[in-house]
Amino acid sequence: MSQLGKRMHELIKPLSWLLGKWRGEVGKGKYPTITDFTYVEELEFVHVGQPNIQFSAYSWHPETNKPLHREVGFIRRKPDSDKIAFIIAHNLGVCEIEEGTFTESEIKVESQSLGRLTFGSDPATKKVCRHFKSDGDTLEQILYMETVNTPMTEHLRITYKKTWIIKMWIEKLTVVVVCLGCCIHGQRDRIDIKNDLTIDQVILGAMGGTNRAAASMTLPDPNRTLAELDMVLTKKQYDSMYGNSTRTKRKAVSDETVYWTRGQVPYKFAPNHFSAYEQWMLKVAMREWEKFTCVRFHEARQSDSNYVYFQDGLGCNSQLGMVGGMQILNLDKGGCRFKGLYLHEIAHALGVVHEHQRPIRDNYITILYQNVEPSMKIWFQKYNPAAIKSHNVDYELSSVMHYGVKAFSGNQQQTIRAKDQTRESEIGRVYAKELSFTDIEIVNRMYNCVKETSECDGVTCAGKGYLDQNCNCICPDGSQECTSGTTRDTSVSNNARTDRENWMCYIWSRQGECQRNPGYMNSNCAKACAQEKKNTQGQSGLCENTYDDATCDKWKNEVGDCRVAENFMKKNCRKTCGYCNDFTANRTPPQTQCMNAHNNDTACEVWARKGECIVNDRWMPLNCRKACFTCPFDEQTVNTVKPSGSTTPTRRPMTTRPPTRPPVITTQPTTRKPVEDCVNRYPDKDCDVWARYKHCTINPTFMEANCMRSCKVCQDNDGGVGVTKNPVLNNCKDTWTSPEMCPIWAEHQHCVINPGFMLKRCAKSCRRCTTGLRQAAEQVVQENTENSARTLIGTLSSLSLMLLLLFIIV
Repeated sequence: MSQLGKRMHELIKPLSWLLGKWRGEVGKGKYPTITDFTYVEELEFVHVGQPNIQFSAYSWHPETNKPLHREVGFIRRKPDSDKIAFIIAHNLGVCEIEEGTFTESEIKVESQSLGRLTFGSDPATKKVCRHFKSDGDTLEQILYMETVNTPMTEHLRITYKKTWIIKMWIEKLTVVVVCLGCCIHGQRDRIDIKNDLTIDQVILGAMGGTNRAAASMTLPDPNRTLAELDMVLTKKQYDSMYGNSTRTKRKAVSDETVYWTRGQVPYKFAPNHFSAYEQWMLKVAMREWEKFTCVRFHEARQSDSNYVYFQDGLGCNSQLGMVGGMQILNLDKGGCRFKGLYLHEIAHALGVVHEHQRPIRDNYITILYQNVEPSMKIWFQKYNPAAIKSHNVDYELSSVMHYGVKAFSGNQQQTIRAKDQTRESEIGRVYAKELSFTDIEIVNRMYNCVKETSECDGVTCAGKGYLDQNCNCICPDGSQECTSGTTRDTSVSNNARTDRENWMCYIWSRQGECQRNPGYMNSNCAKACAQEKKNTQGQSGLCENTYDDATCDKWKNEVGDCRVAENFMKKNCRKTCGYCNDFTANRTPPQTQCMNAHNNDTACEVWARKGECIVNDRWMPLNCRKACFTCPFDEQTVNTVKPSGSTTPTRRPMTTRPPTRPPVITTQPTTRKPVEDCVNRYPDKDCDVWARYKHCTINPTFMEANCMRSCKVCQDNDGGVGVTKNPVLNNCKDTWTSPEMCPIWAEHQHCVINPGFMLKRCAKSCRRCTTGLRQAAEQVVQENTENSARTLIGTLSSLSLMLLLLFIIV
């Protein structure tokens, strides 16, 4: 829930010191009946323009990141008083109303009404008291609790620090910088030493460890069972998969009624549960399944009664196949946000089961039961073959559906030993996960995507190869050289010893890694890169997409594949990306007949190939237009509106910041004209509070224009209070070599179109100088009152633009 753009209700203004996000240091918990413990907690208080404050609290273990306590609720104030009430719901099954009093820096409340589940754990809580105290940048909370067995006693104590908006944007920038240095494994996946984990370890960590996971296997719904850490099975599915029957070779659930109708999988994202980057990465994972199979994903429409609902829930888990209605796919933000894990959970939603429990697994791995946690041994039981169908697909250690070598371990020792121990490093590691040849084959066969030779003009595939949805051979080594009549190219090779390693080269090349990471790819996957480039050369004939138009359009618009996977799209989505009949290797790409506004073309290229044109769609298509392929087809310059005058500006240097969305001020500035030289445009009491909490430093553009007196930045030629160091009108100049062009460009809105250049080189024309902004604005108005009404209207438009820039700059 965001408070940006919402005007604060008068009733809660005295509580504005509480608003924002607070991150706790390590807190301490104690109680006479339990062992002392530590925890970390994050609080968030927001307003949405109503007479209440919404809040949430989320705590976790400081070392294991195990989720602990959660609570959400509302804060209400009694009008014209210092009375306050908290309405709170806890995830442990307790609801309460707490009432008390508040001051400008302190809140004291105690529970007046407390309800609990009839089957809640003992001892029952009787009363809770909370004490909040703030000194501006820190907030302390002490919580006291009384139970049926223990009198009122201190239970929790923690100190939080305010997480200001600027800090949140620094964190986002850090993520972008880390992404730019990512290894090619997992296409933009976030790789960190501490996250070099197997899929099962990630899932177990998100659930809070082995003991918590074991307790979570029984769900409140008696018709559902959480099996194998991450599969939510119906009673029928569980009984079928864990029953007894004759063994055979199986890989996917055999009940075809749980397959998605016509291979169409509608989905929704829970609002505010996933960042733009996380939604993009989920769509990348969906695209990988679409690229190699005939399964298609689309955002759920009103007519879709069955759909997958991605949400931030406990653990990482999915239901198996299409079970009907809205089916939850949980991806806990505490540890489930990896592309490899997305591929895994989406496969469960398609109906694919775990590799290591297939009936034929004993030919490929050995289970070391002496190291398995006793409560978890059931999850190494092989599936009932009658419930699982393999379509004669081979076992694969590198499958995205295979758990790691220490899965379900009770002593941190190995539980899975591969017969071929040289391949154990391939098993289960989430950051390196891509779809294997067998992962793709099983879904193709489940959903009848495999074409017959008669449907493909007699094309056949040798060995274990088969015809895909587009009548192309999918070969175990990733090439198409198992196609009948094809001669193997021996002029170049990948640095690979096995079909599996070759397969990965071709997977990466089709994701655009030959362009993103040429150093690695040209050394280790030279053949795959050469083939991908060759596929785009010398094409002629009809301008058609190999894949259906809707899918190509989706890849272009939702994933950015015309840039992210350029060569793949040149071959398979020519029409969508604008590569048609006369395409040659040297042809200029479409919609690139302009220049990037950003002054670093190389950076624009890197960002575009990383998907930033989609993830950061407010900054990139404007500032890196050439790199994003977003120039109009007939445009030759960077400008969207040509400035009037005889000189047309060419490309101007933009800001050099990486592509992150600029933060927006939380309170909109008024547009009314100031009436005195040094006054606050907002009420003094509000400005004084904001100044006391350091907003003059945190949000200077807004504060210096609207709270000049409180921030002590008024210009006083006699040396009065808060004399500014830089007089506005003397130092505020247009410094471009042709300064006469600055007001012309500003009139045509280039302060917004090209802010990086204009705000630096045409500061005066853009009204960029913030200290004393009101004084400068008044002088501009005064100078123009003698002009015609038309000129005055134009000036006021410039002032409106100036105020709009306040939002953009901040």
